[in-house]
Amino acid sequence: MRRSRIADGRWRIGLPATVVAVVALGVLASPLAAEAQQAKRPYRIGVLHTGFFEEIPSVAGLQVGLKDLGLEEGRDVTFDIRVTRGMNFHVLAGRDTLIYATLCYGGTGSITATANVDPRVPVAIYESFVAGDHKGALEAQYRLAPLRIAFGLGTFPVVIKEALNMIGIEAGPAVPPVGPMNRENREKLRKVLEEFHVDRYIQTVRGAGYRFSTR
Repeated sequence: MRRSRIADGRWRIGLPATVVAVVALGVLASPLAAEAQQAKRPYRIGVLHTGFFEEIPSVAGLQVGLKDLGLEEGRDVTFDIRVTRGMNFHVLAGRDTLIYATLCYGGTGSITATANVDPRVPVAIYESFVAGDHKGALEAQYRLAPLRIAFGLGTFPVVIKEALNMIGIEAGPAVPPVGPMNRENREKLRKVLEEFHVDRYIQTVRGAGYRFSTR
């Protein structure tokens, strides 16, 4: 290997050896970089509670269960506990099949997609619950399930649009990249709407002088 002197009299390694050193460094660094990329951040579990306690029983039970599954707090999971007492804070259900459960756990309502098509049953869930009629609220929740499940027959929000069009409320076609429902799923949706008698409800509301418009 050829060497060349520099001004201060020290030896400098030539270009070939430098290239080898850089390649070797890259080979060593690659596994470290890959390991760093594969390192997972711990899953964060959010907990909303009305008051702070030294040990919240439901959280303590979850921690024990996760530990039994081999998950370590801090390494695999972290808990983010927020106290809502004294705050103007409300939890709303985001899935129509969980309206009743959300109310049972302290939620105050729901952002309800099915209410676009037939608001009667979601309203019945809420009104029955606040009146203390848990049996009626649960029955209404079960009645609502088929309509919400039918929303999975196509990409959101095409099923809502199709349902509105079927019951006489002009909602227009889906906007790309969302495409229309296929014939088979459209027929399944039609049968669900027939079981809900939504058409009769719309006729009743229209008879009362209410006009529907999506514009």
